[in-house]
Amino acid sequence: MCMTIPYKVKSIKNNIVIGIISDQEKEFKTDVLEGEIKVGDFFLAQNGYVLQIIPNEDAENLMKLFT
Repeated sequence: MCMTIPYKVKSIKNNIVIGIISDQEKEFKTDVLEGEIKVGDFFLAQNGYVLQIIPNEDAENLMKLFT
C-alpha cells in the first residue's frame, strides 16, 4: 500500500498541474484524471500523475496526520 500527501493546485497549463505543499512545487500530469481540476483544488498523485481530486476538508485531515 502506498501513501500520498495532498497537493494544492497552484497553476495549470495544458495537461500539467503545478502542485504545492509546504512551499515545495512539483509538476504532475493530468492524463489519467477523470473530471476537471482547477486552481485551488486539492489532489492526490502518484508517479507524477494526478489520480484524484479530494475535498478540502479531507485534504486538511490528511495533512494533520503528517504533522
